[in-house]
Amino acid sequence: ENINKSDCSGILLLGTEMTLEDFDCFSSVNKPIIILDTYFNELNYDFVKINNVRGMYSAVEYLISKGFRNIGYLRSSYEISNFTERFDGYCKAMNKHAIPIKAEYIHKLTPTADGAYSDMKKITELDTEFADAYVADNDLIASGSIRAFKEAGIKIPEDISVIGFDNMPLCDILEPPLSTIDVPKQKLGIIAVYQLVKRIKNHDDIFATTEISPTLYT
Repeated sequence: ENINKSDCSGILLLGTEMTLEDFDCFSSVNKPIIILDTYFNELNYDFVKINNVRGMYSAVEYLISKGFRNIGYLRSSYEISNFTERFDGYCKAMNKHAIPIKAEYIHKLTPTADGAYSDMKKITELDTEFADAYVADNDLIASGSIRAFKEAGIKIPEDISVIGFDNMPLCDILEPPLSTIDVPKQKLGIIAVYQLVKRIKNHDDIFATTEISPTLYT
């Protein structure tokens, strides 16, 4: 109601952790809306998002090119659409190369550095067989897991290689630096503003989804 009464011309809505139900309260908003960092088929809005499938696919392809076959997944225990798409990219790359996806190499972890560390520490204390390499839903999960691996006497990357996702600043200060999938956040914002200006000027019923492909950063 306050938005409808305001003099704003449009809204950039960051939907990273939003569910479909979370958008119900925006259905009565009479301003143009661009939704960033998520996508739902059920909604008639413009979206600007990362090609998560492509990003994780390229991470797995890179590991395979380096000779890895036992590739696991450090998966968030909290589901959002981005993480679901990233896991889909992992599965697509593994299936393309006819590499079995082993349930014992998929670890569900809290999607924070401390949470992932605590969860992975418990796993390392069990009689667990680990993969030779892992891709992670995000850099926080990757960094927390690496900390737990090191404390368990597992060398990184000699014993286990890890690739994160998002290219957060912490990647460069880890030892060794974390390979990751670089998400061009500034480009995401630029395109979103451009789309919003277009939507403000042109109130038609044609909606568009723009996907940006991330790249591997090593």
